[in-house]
Amino acid sequence: MSIKNLSEKERPREKLIEKGPEALTDSELIAILLRTGIKGKSAIDLGTELLKSFGGIKNLFMAPFSEITKIKGINKAKLTSLISAIELARRVIKCSTDKTSPIIGPKDVFERVKADFINVNNEMFMALYLNSKNFILYKQKLGSGTFSSCLCQPQEFLRGFFRTGSSRLIIVHNHPSGDLTPSKQDIIFTKELSQHLKYFGFELLDHIIIAGDNYYSFKDAGNCNLTLGLRKSNRGLRNF
Repeated sequence: MSIKNLSEKERPREKLIEKGPEALTDSELIAILLRTGIKGKSAIDLGTELLKSFGGIKNLFMAPFSEITKIKGINKAKLTSLISAIELARRVIKCSTDKTSPIIGPKDVFERVKADFINVNNEMFMALYLNSKNFILYKQKLGSGTFSSCLCQPQEFLRGFFRTGSSRLIIVHNHPSGDLTPSKQDIIFTKELSQHLKYFGFELLDHIIIAGDNYYSFKDAGNCNLTLGLRKSNRGLRNF
C-alpha cells in the first residue's frame, strides 16, 4: 500500500511530528530517509525489505554500501540518505566517548575506537599513542588491507612517538570476518612490534582485535607477554 493511502496519523513523517521518533518502527524511520518507494512497494516496504535482507538495523548500518545497492529500488539518492544517517550515528558514538580520562583497560580502548570501525569492511590498523599516565595523545589510522589481511611494518608506528612525545602504544585492528581468533601473522607481528619498540625505549601496552561488538585483547589473553601488571589510581585498579 502506498504511504499516500495511509491515514495521515499513520504516515511516518506525520507520526514522527505528532508522537516523536521513538513511536516509529525501524522500517518507518528508514522510510523517511528513503522518501519514496518504487512501483508496487512503498518506502515502508523498502525499509522492511532492507531490515530483513541484512538481519536488522545494526547489520544494515554495518553492511558494505555496495551490498545495500543490490536491493531493488535503492538508487544513489536513497543510498546517500542512508549513508548520511549512518555517518551521523557514527559521529554521535565518537562524541559520546570519554576523551578526558586515561585509558583503563582493553574494554575502555574498545569503547573509544569501535565507532571508527563501523562500515570498515577491510582490515585496518589504528594506533593509539599514550603518555605515561595513559592519556591518549594521538590516534592514527595506519594502513587498510584486504578482507583478511592488512600489512603494516613495525617502523611505521615509530613516527607517532616522535611526533607526539608519547611513550606508550596500543594497536587495534579489525577482523571483518567476525572471527576474533588472532592469526599466526597477528601473533608474529605483535611480538616483532613489541621488541622493535623496546629497542627504542617505547612500550606496547596491548594489541586489540575488533569484530563487530566483540574484541580480543592480547594482554588479557597473556599473549606475546603483554602483561604489565596492575597499577593503582584514583579510579581504582588500572589494567595498564
